[in-house]
Amino acid sequence: MLEAMLREWDGEEKPTHRLSRLRIFRSETRSRSLRERITLCIYTLKVQKEKLEIIIFRLKRRDREFFDKCVNAQIVRDEARAKIYAEECLQTRKIFRIVLHCKIALEQVILRLETIEIFIDLAGAISIPMHLIYEVKERISGILPSVSSQLGKVAAELEEIVVVAGKIQHTPIEVSETTEEAKGILEEARAVFEEKVKRILPDIPIEDVEIESA
Repeated sequence: MLEAMLREWDGEEKPTHRLSRLRIFRSETRSRSLRERITLCIYTLKVQKEKLEIIIFRLKRRDREFFDKCVNAQIVRDEARAKIYAEECLQTRKIFRIVLHCKIALEQVILRLETIEIFIDLAGAISIPMHLIYEVKERISGILPSVSSQLGKVAAELEEIVVVAGKIQHTPIEVSETTEEAKGILEEARAVFEEKVKRILPDIPIEDVEIESA
């Protein structure tokens, strides 16, 4: 049931979002300035972040629903039903943790790109958020393929911008360094994410049900 709900949520898209997607990734994008191309990428990332926020809200609501049912089943000593509800909470929280982590990582990407948008001479540094987007794309691909696809398009666009910026500035791009820094940003996002999870999700009242990390 959760898988079907995720497919439905993943497929939801506002008309304005569809229009923006067409605008950003048409062939004429290549004729825009570096700053304009970065601005459009930021806009698309914000659209996807908004989508993740909506899904996070729905997952929190679903978790609370089954958590309350689990507690009520425990009160009336219906252990079998309590275990079923706890398992539903477990599956919901696995997805919640992944989506929340990806949303926080996207926020980090957007902040970095907004800095680069202002200081366009830093365009060569786009390779760092680009690698981070690829990481997020892979992490979320099995859950929200539509979001993953949009992130892939943004990452590919940023990859082209990196090449163009490198030619303009005549500076080499060290892939190994940017990949390591992207991983560092992911770890920062994970620390924020762990704090949020502790505040948002109460412990499931079933001893033999464990929550796996994202």
